[in-house]
Amino acid sequence: MEYIWQSENFPTFVFNKPEIVPLIQQFAHDLGEISGIVMGFSEENKRDLFAEIMLSEALKTSEIEGEYFSREDVMSSLKANLGIKDYHQSNRNKKANAIAHLMIEVQNSYHKPISEKILLDWHHILMDNEKGINAGQFRTGIEPMQVVSGKFGDFVIHYEAPPSEDLPLMVPQFLKWYNDFEMSDIGKIGEGVVLSALGHLYFETLHPFEDGNGRIGRALAEKALSEKLETPVFISIFKIY
Repeated sequence: MEYIWQSENFPTFVFNKPEIVPLIQQFAHDLGEISGIVMGFSEENKRDLFAEIMLSEALKTSEIEGEYFSREDVMSSLKANLGIKDYHQSNRNKKANAIAHLMIEVQNSYHKPISEKILLDWHHILMDNEKGINAGQFRTGIEPMQVVSGKFGDFVIHYEAPPSEDLPLMVPQFLKWYNDFEMSDIGKIGEGVVLSALGHLYFETLHPFEDGNGRIGRALAEKALSEKLETPVFISIFKIY
């Protein structure tokens, strides 16, 4: 089986623009309606809504890799990171603190070009308290990075990422591709949607970390939308809406 990264055309992504235009139009319509609703909120309500949306995003991001936290733990960490002083509940769940910190960091840096430092910082925030994980470092082992399912001894290999030794070349290529991405013929919103989708696919294709690739990939998809639209955008709100 040839994986996408083994294709001689990689990372050239081919898709049918006319087929995605209706999806982009629907996204733009929903975004406009949500923005209109939020504009009518008081500043206090906007703050509370922002925290609730980030809570939903943090929980959904964690579920990608099978981690489930209580709403109270994550909300406590989010409000602490947001500087909301009227929230006094303490939280000792370090993993919940980490995902909350990551969500805040993604939104604080959405306007910056993606860089190796940003990816490594995100990974360090997420995995600093994980034993046996080199937090803030790309994988370097000789073992293949595989996505598998099934029981021990009866695995099904769904995907195998590029070997670690190729990452010093492939990661900079990805970063350049992302930062140079332009598709102005479908508008700013369309450009954001496509970069979010393809950037996510490209990142997960590389699977550059030992663990946490799914959570960081979702954060990257969210950054792409926010960056192109020049305002914080949360993927989870569209699922709720």
